[in-house]
Amino acid sequence: MGNSHIDYEWFDNRRQILLLHFQNGWDWNELNTILNKVEVMLDEIEHPVTIIFDVKNMSQFPLNIFQQGKSIFQRTRHPQLKQLIVAGANVFITAVFRAFESMLPASWIDKWDILFIDSLEQALEHASQYPTNRC
Repeated sequence: MGNSHIDYEWFDNRRQILLLHFQNGWDWNELNTILNKVEVMLDEIEHPVTIIFDVKNMSQFPLNIFQQGKSIFQRTRHPQLKQLIVAGANVFITAVFRAFESMLPASWIDKWDILFIDSLEQALEHASQYPTNRC
């Protein structure tokens, strides 16, 4: 995907799991561009999809997480999004996200219902074995 710091791909041929792989160096504009492309991909699907953010190679957030992150959480949840999983977050990423999350309205947090899982392998296993009723 060129110079992108966020790559995305379908994990399976049935297009039930979409992976987003994050590398250091991504910025908020890149994330918004990718999320817009993901929404188009979900528009083409007629079944629930789990999205996994693979952040194991990410050690920091871009600047302005508290300002820019709010706009991400204000997005409309796509009706085909079954579950959103963050996989491989280190202690720092998790702590910053939890601090950010604590400053948001509970309704925004509930809308996204983000699940943190230690590794991509565990996230893929969870996504395959534990379908949710969300959608």
